[in-house]
Amino acid sequence: MDGGGIKLQAGEAEFLRETHWCLGGSAAVAGVAIRPPSAGCLTLLCFADYPLDRERPATEDDLVLAAFVLLERQVAADLVLSWHGTPAIPARDILPRCSPGTATVCRELLRSEQERRVWAAALSRMIADVGAGFTMIPRKPEEEAPRDDRARPWDIEWLAALYTSLCGGGIPLTWEAFLWDVPLCLVGHWCAARARHNGVQVHRPFDAEAVAADLRALRAARVAKESSQ
Repeated sequence: MDGGGIKLQAGEAEFLRETHWCLGGSAAVAGVAIRPPSAGCLTLLCFADYPLDRERPATEDDLVLAAFVLLERQVAADLVLSWHGTPAIPARDILPRCSPGTATVCRELLRSEQERRVWAAALSRMIADVGAGFTMIPRKPEEEAPRDDRARPWDIEWLAALYTSLCGGGIPLTWEAFLWDVPLCLVGHWCAARARHNGVQVHRPFDAEAVAADLRALRAARVAKESSQ
């Protein structure tokens, strides 16, 4: 398995690949290094209806959008939000908004099926790895969980709560760095470390498919609540 330039054995792949992201590693896509998702990137992908929970396969347009977000990051925010969350943003609308370097990567993704497969696999692993640290923290019983009717689970309220938790734990992190620079998989482990420090029993049941199932369940529960109103 290729963890962004590091060859990994199957048995240790998840742990080492995640360590690679947290230590500043990247994935090579169309000849360019792409950093793993930050909190702001995940929010933009969610807003633009990227299939984070794997409910449907990612299309060519989805993959170009993800490359745009992960390469341009903060620069991409105004443009993605201006589409008002329209599903399936066409690549033809994304390309003119890209920097020259990002546009080259996006055109290569559109041209080459092989590059699309490589990118789809790398992105799927990045998104699965986002959840590893968070899944170490035990969930509250359902009756204690706060009511939440939103269809989008990764929005500004989630960002604010997560950032506040980090700051409350004494991590000196600027808002901009939290949004765009710090790998979200590292944030999850910070939260798990703080929970352990506070006496919570945490463990590492890392399973990429289980993480994906959790994402699907979270999205389905929130959409169902929204529909019932």
